[in-house]
Amino acid sequence: MSELVTRAEQGLLGAMLRDYDHPFVIDSIEPDDFAHAQHRAVYRVLLENDTSDASPEQRIALVAATAETHVDPAWLRELLDNAPADPLVIGYSSIVYEASFNRMFVELAEPTHRAAEAVTDPEGRAEFRRLADILDAQVAYFGAQSTADPIIDIALTVKDAELDLRIALNREDQVIADIVQHPERARDVAAWLDSAVFTTEQRRHTFEFAVSQAYDSDHFDAVTLAWQINRAQNITAYPNAAAPPASIDADYTYLTRLYTATVTSGTAIAVGRELLTAHVQAQHQHTSRPQQVTPIGQAPPRPQAQRQLNTPPLHQAPATDIRPIEL
Repeated sequence: MSELVTRAEQGLLGAMLRDYDHPFVIDSIEPDDFAHAQHRAVYRVLLENDTSDASPEQRIALVAATAETHVDPAWLRELLDNAPADPLVIGYSSIVYEASFNRMFVELAEPTHRAAEAVTDPEGRAEFRRLADILDAQVAYFGAQSTADPIIDIALTVKDAELDLRIALNREDQVIADIVQHPERARDVAAWLDSAVFTTEQRRHTFEFAVSQAYDSDHFDAVTLAWQINRAQNITAYPNAAAPPASIDADYTYLTRLYTATVTSGTAIAVGRELLTAHVQAQHQHTSRPQQVTPIGQAPPRPQAQRQLNTPPLHQAPATDIRPIEL
């Protein structure tokens, strides 16, 4: 199971242990939506018992005493202590639900392959195989990993944090780190900093989603943001067989590095201006052509259309290369 999905499930359980008053979660999430058996056992106890008036310690005691599998109370307290803030609970539950939906493709792909082999009609066999190929592609890009992995400690260890702090961020990462750590800075750069200044797809998507959510005052953290970034990357690549699916955990690791690095509020403005200036200069050099002298009697060369840099919108969609029309 992906580490990110594990953290989303554990974060949701911690929030439910802290405060059972989450109607959206209760109405939409079932125990089987959790990938890990121990997570399912904890949630089933909370769901099947009325603990709305119970304290967090009473919920922990109830789960430890009645869960179908052994659950360590100390581990439950750790989930409680590291639970996401209330505004993030809906985002965590969406990850759990979507990951559960994606796992359905794994269960459907193999039977569809078997059905294709059993059908004698050539047209019917071809249709089943086409459907099986689609399911395989869905599994590859959006399907969940094995549920047999051990439970991962939800807390970021001190060793990992110290390691991240020692790594100096490059200029592009400094801009993004400032925005994820200081979301109020999103409005200062949204109107003029074009995501095209970032040199990798991961950075562009991270910048775009962070700015969009922060601008609207939506709450996000490394877990929910990594999930959205990964989905955007895989939707862009799907179903190109030559482009392997992006790793969800790689996006999460990248974001935890940004969250734990030291960055001064306002860095996004100062460094962002430098990046935009360098980007504009590079675009100008690329589109500029030396003046050519046309020999007598020869038609002049056709002018080439040039891209114009416009002020980016407040909410940016993932950047797309647009080929200029040739006259």
